[in-house]
Amino acid sequence: VQAGTEQWLKLGGRHIDTAWDYNTQLDVGRALKASGIPRGEVFITTKLPGPIGKDKVIELFTKESLPQLGIEYVDLLLIHFPCHHQDFPNKCGEHLKEERLDTWKGLMELKEKKLIRAAGVSNYLLEQVEEIVEATGSAPAVNQVEWHL
Repeated sequence: VQAGTEQWLKLGGRHIDTAWDYNTQLDVGRALKASGIPRGEVFITTKLPGPIGKDKVIELFTKESLPQLGIEYVDLLLIHFPCHHQDFPNKCGEHLKEERLDTWKGLMELKEKKLIRAAGVSNYLLEQVEEIVEATGSAPAVNQVEWHL
């Protein structure tokens, strides 16, 4: 992962998408450091599991993601899944709604602390995005959807 990321950056790539679940953040961080490219020139997206609640998302991000990446902030942090991984593709509907909302509140706190620039979701249904907007008044910047042909 480190070698591939370093090559990507040498070729001019300036967006890196990683995730806690991929177990690649440490190698991405090493590649960023080795590249010598100024932090502001690379857009970094990472994802944390969901739904795990506000306290857990803040803990994972501040104690694992940021230190592993070796940076002071990420450009985009996503909640990786709206329900537990075994429910993919999304079959959870309204199940775990309160946990999703609590996890979103954690992202909003990280944004307020300027540890992330934008917050989003991944693999959410429209109804689950609407839950967030209705409950909090804030909307995810992105809904990154995984789909395989």
